Amino acid sequence: MLNLFLMIPLNLFPCRLHLLVLLGRDKEEDFDKSLHMMLTAVLILLSAFVAIVYPDIVGVLALFGGTCGSMISIYIPGTNF
Repeated sequence: MLNLFLMIPLNLFPCRLHLLVLLGRDKEEDFDKSLHMMLTAVLILLSAFVAIVYPDIVGVLALFGGTCGSMISIYIPGTNF
């Protein structure tokens, strides 16, 4: 049970950081507290929505595995050749 309470806060930091990089706001001087709070709220609401829609973890893992598997089969060969 402790794993569930620690999983979301520990995973929010890298997700938020990569979203900021995608938005082009990865530098310290570009820090915007309202954007930081909005991204955090969106990530928490998105994870809560996925938990409500897919209450069984097997479905979530199958969806994640299928998505990652197809991305790996498309991108890895492209980067090697």
